[in-house]
Amino acid sequence: MPYIYIDAELNAKSINGRQIAQLWHLPGVPQNAGEAYVMDLPLAWRSFATVGDWVYFIQRETWSDMHLQLYRIRTDGTEKALLQEESNVGGLFASNNLLFATVLAEPEFQFDGEYMHAVLLSDSMETVVHFGSGWSGQHSRFIIQSITGTDLVAAMEGTHFPLFNQITGVYCTRTGAVFTPGI
Repeated sequence: MPYIYIDAELNAKSINGRQIAQLWHLPGVPQNAGEAYVMDLPLAWRSFATVGDWVYFIQRETWSDMHLQLYRIRTDGTEKALLQEESNVGGLFASNNLLFATVLAEPEFQFDGEYMHAVLLSDSMETVVHFGSGWSGQHSRFIIQSITGTDLVAAMEGTHFPLFNQITGVYCTRTGAVFTPGI
């Protein structure tokens, strides 16, 4: 299967799957007191993103709770605040001091997953830009990830193995441009 590689100068070339380097990692060590607080929560959803002086995170109050709550806390561990009591945010991501999220497109669950949108959020948690959509569920996932060495953030849909993901949209954090694949 051919893939398209985009380098830091935005030059594109066709490559095969064996040429893709695995560059992502899961956050394991907190970088500040706010992240330490979130990582110590017993019922945390484990999605958080640090932007400026704030750590944004989503949490369930109980394991049986169907709704997620969106919070933020200062990086020094103070001023925890509830931003959305019944949030449709499924995941958070930060890049170039901007807050991105995957949000549920429909409030109800689908048969084998949820249809999600990739969005850039404002300080008031409003959608600024929508730049991709895809399914997330038992057999697929929808994520936001930086393209290493660029100012680009990609919305990707695929399997739980990153080499088989497809890009459904790209946002440039420097220019604000949105790119979507042609049909």
